[in-house]
Amino acid sequence: MTVEWIDVEEAVKKIADVICNRCGKSCISLGSVEALHCHEEWGYGSHRDLSMWDLHLCESCSEEFKEWVEKDGGSIDISEITLDGNVIGEKDEALVE
Repeated sequence: MTVEWIDVEEAVKKIADVICNRCGKSCISLGSVEALHCHEEWGYGSHRDLSMWDLHLCESCSEEFKEWVEKDGGSIDISEITLDGNVIGEKDEALVE
């Protein structure tokens, strides 16, 4: 697993680090986790039935993943989120760089 927990108090836990599954670098930036997190619990009918996958990618590796998806015409939905957590629509690709 790529998440390391440390005990801060008896009843409280805090994430010490999240490691990128591709490059091995920390995904902590300015005290918060900045990572693309993918989680899948494969279900009945799939070739991976009863397995669970977790993936963390740092910002740099996430950008490379995005480019890999788009190289053959695929896309990733990107939206902007307000400070209060509301989604306000797709982000202009020119602003993503």
